[in-house]
Amino acid sequence: MIQRELQLKAGAPLGLEELTESRRRLSKLGLFRRIQISVISHGDPSLRDVIVNVEEAPQTTIGGGGGLEVDRRLTLTGTETTARDVYEFAPRGFFEIGRRNLGGRDRSVNLYTRLSLRPNSDQAKPNPSASPNTASSAPTVSRAR
Repeated sequence: MIQRELQLKAGAPLGLEELTESRRRLSKLGLFRRIQISVISHGDPSLRDVIVNVEEAPQTTIGGGGGLEVDRRLTLTGTETTARDVYEFAPRGFFEIGRRNLGGRDRSVNLYTRLSLRPNSDQAKPNPSASPNTASSAPTVSRAR
């Protein structure tokens, strides 16, 4: 994979543009934490070796977060002729985990799930079997780019 992204050809003149473009292309993959391209001379100015050292980025990524939704609703009072403002608070959160560069083939799998808990807005008709709003996605396989 690294050789595919390098813009350097054996026996071709070595220029700064090729080195810079090679580093940019390797960085764009998002698979490496550190990229170092070194040029070593051997006394003959027409011959040089290019050494590419990379440090792989973490393969597993974990993320999460949360928040609070505040909603103002207008509800009728017991006489149903007057209304009042009611504030509702709904906690929410998400979690994601991913694994990249599966098998060294620049493939990834990610799982993302989120949860939001909302209060029952109709207090006159409580629903004891109601469950919180949840949404999740199945693992997806994609090519990391």
